[in-house]
Amino acid sequence: MQNEENNDILGKALMDFLHNREPEDVEVSNDLDHTDPYPIDYFFRDYNSLPDLEKTALKYCEGKVLDIGAGAGVHSLILQEQGFEVRAIDRSEKAFKVMRYLGVEKCRQMDFFDIEGERYDTLLLLMNGIGIVGKINRLTEFFEKAKKMLHPGGQIILDSTDIEYMYTEQDESIRIDNSKDYYGEIEYTMKYKGETGKPFPWLFIDFRTLCQYAKKNGFTCDILDTEGKNHYLAKLIFRA
Repeated sequence: MQNEENNDILGKALMDFLHNREPEDVEVSNDLDHTDPYPIDYFFRDYNSLPDLEKTALKYCEGKVLDIGAGAGVHSLILQEQGFEVRAIDRSEKAFKVMRYLGVEKCRQMDFFDIEGERYDTLLLLMNGIGIVGKINRLTEFFEKAKKMLHPGGQIILDSTDIEYMYTEQDESIRIDNSKDYYGEIEYTMKYKGETGKPFPWLFIDFRTLCQYAKKNGFTCDILDTEGKNHYLAKLIFRA
């Protein structure tokens, strides 16, 4: 999510939904020529509406939790109700206001990479949350930051998707865009009620590549759950 007032497309949609101001789907397009509507009510689900993969993620949370890129705070609210000490952050000012309105007790408008002096037991990144890294060459920076923020034995719980299938040609061959450092680097643009936001990078990473980076940076890497052939939930533990 973007934090500039004139570019917080998703935040505006969240606020419209919260206050019944005729919310519409957010139109999401990418540089692979895919455009899809994104129903904004997806950010306001309750526990029973979560897919099994997200329920599994919440089940594996431990100790003090940081919910990164929390959106409307759906996962933080559930963890809070379960008795966890959880803090939610998002770059979007409007998402922060929505979370606070809905009752997330500890929430801030903040970029993960700007946090200093805090320690957690679980870093939670759901809804393809590792995408905040943007580019494959920032993964090491992410892991270095995570190591500073985790207690010994702390964990990262994240989900992502192997999007190799998006490069499938009509003859079912795979044609990867070699101009990118990694095929999971996508540029997104959001449009809402006629307003178009600035393009922003997002990273989807296959499990094998994730594990390679994790192990180089002192983390174990295991799959907790899968959804379909491409979407997975992973648990990474920091071994100091």
